Amino acid sequence: MTVPRILGALVPLVLLVPVAAVVDTAAAATETAVSITGKPKLGIYHDDIGPDTADVVRHRGRLTTADGDPVDGASVHLQRKLAGGEWLTFDDDAVTDADGRYEFTSFIEGNAAYRVSYDGDDVYAPAVSAPEQLKAMRDFNAQLVEKDEKAVLKGNINPGWDNRTVAWLKKTCRSCRWKTVATAKSGDHGSWRFEAGYPPVGEKWYFHAVVAKTSDFAKSYSARLITTTTPSRSAAARD
Repeated sequence: MTVPRILGALVPLVLLVPVAAVVDTAAAATETAVSITGKPKLGIYHDDIGPDTADVVRHRGRLTTADGDPVDGASVHLQRKLAGGEWLTFDDDAVTDADGRYEFTSFIEGNAAYRVSYDGDDVYAPAVSAPEQLKAMRDFNAQLVEKDEKAVLKGNINPGWDNRTVAWLKKTCRSCRWKTVATAKSGDHGSWRFEAGYPPVGEKWYFHAVVAKTSDFAKSYSARLITTTTPSRSAAARD
């Protein structure tokens, strides 16, 4: 029986951190073992909760034999394991093309491992790619309200950040270090709100909200609020 192998990579549609090389992944179902070479650099993504466009990750790679020959017309499955959970197989399969290539897309739902599996057939043994870890941030659903004397950044943190600590960080120049200037508890539905002042004329101040990491999500940051003052007016922008 010929042992196939899966070459896989995760390639983001949202450009937070670029993804590097294709992963040569494989599993030995019989007597032949194959090695794994290369690892992509996976970014940190927001989850898919909230009004903004959901973050999507593209999973793509190749199914080949141990000799590197493509396996075409084969059904492969995308699987995901959330932190503390079990492997879940997505309903939609992909069929490899003449070059053995496949592609999936999935939404982000928290820190998770992803892999691609192949059931095998009368000719080829089953195979599974090595799991790849992907981290996710909670959504802050930040909104900016600009007032004459202050700027307000507010929203609700999803999922599952009710009545928990939210920190408000500030820095007074782009290269300065962030400093915590206030903390508050989120509301019953993850609501949060902070107010920022305007700097002296010609300067910029930077603010954002932060929540701690958990096993389900990475340390998470809101959109940045930038305040500035000109001789004619004060202004704020969400970055």
